[in-house]
Amino acid sequence: VGIVDADIPIVESSKQVPWKSKRCIAFDCDGSIWTNGNFQQATEPIDKWTRNQDIGLEIDLNVVPRTLRFFINGRQLSRYVSNIPARVRFFSTTILDGDWFQVKSLFIQEHPQGHLRPGDIELKQEESTIDYPVVI
Repeated sequence: VGIVDADIPIVESSKQVPWKSKRCIAFDCDGSIWTNGNFQQATEPIDKWTRNQDIGLEIDLNVVPRTLRFFINGRQLSRYVSNIPARVRFFSTTILDGDWFQVKSLFIQEHPQGHLRPGDIELKQEESTIDYPVVI
């Protein structure tokens, strides 16, 4: 699951893997986060996820720089990505035949669930991966 720059086309193919682009941020089931063309390995074993778990992504567009936070069953991960573009698309990729996902909610909220906590680890998205100005 993840986000891509809004200008990256998403096609109707299970063979397309959006996270092969540097303009993508993805959260893989092994707990790794793909950003800037590289995987950042999980820092805690509980950051891994599997089927039948709720995976959440939250973008806070009201902070500078904008942030993307990840959740597993409502638990916020310690790693987050900053410098998020203002225009994104959400995606999910199924790898195995028979895999599926369900979007349970997609909404705008006044107050984010995620908050910066002591010990959180920032992964900064490089501005060179975005093809339009980042508001700072």
